[in-house]
Amino acid sequence: MTTPRDGRRRICERSTTEIASTNPRENAVNKTLLALSGMLALLGVGVTAAAATPRSEVLAVVHQFFDNFSKGDMKAAAAAVSPDGMVIMDDIPPHVWSGPDALQAWGKSLAAVAGDMTEPSARAGKPTSVVVDDGTGYVVLPVGFSYKQKGVALHQAAHMVFALRKAAGGWQITGFTWVDGTPRRVSSPTP
Repeated sequence: MTTPRDGRRRICERSTTEIASTNPRENAVNKTLLALSGMLALLGVGVTAAAATPRSEVLAVVHQFFDNFSKGDMKAAAAAVSPDGMVIMDDIPPHVWSGPDALQAWGKSLAAVAGDMTEPSARAGKPTSVVVDDGTGYVVLPVGFSYKQKGVALHQAAHMVFALRKAAGGWQITGFTWVDGTPRRVSSPTP
């Protein structure tokens, strides 16, 4: 299998006779392009995909957590959380959970208050704030939360605020806060 790096290496190894031309000016241009290609290859610059940025890495972890949690897969969501523990703040009692088992304890509290809530669905919006500094990250996402309570369709516009840190294995969530909005009745479309 040929990798982009192999392709760049082959560009460097091409001999000038392969690109020789009968036109001296064209030959000089070709040699210049070959030399430039060689320098770019040595510097690791090419047409390969750009390396992930700290911002994109932080957002990927937040979305991994959010998407898995929204699907009800707490085990997969927990993979994005620091094994050292985290802090969670939410509007449900007891309002604060911390430590290595915080996510599981919060999940149990959430299930206990869900009561007659059915068809929950959460969707993350475009981040309104992303700050990444020296191994720490902070992300604010608007969240749309829809559900039915006693058969009545409701929607809540809220926000989630995440704190992260960079560890040896990558970015990890060290805390999040759910910032409630007021649930509003969803109008049913008229036929």
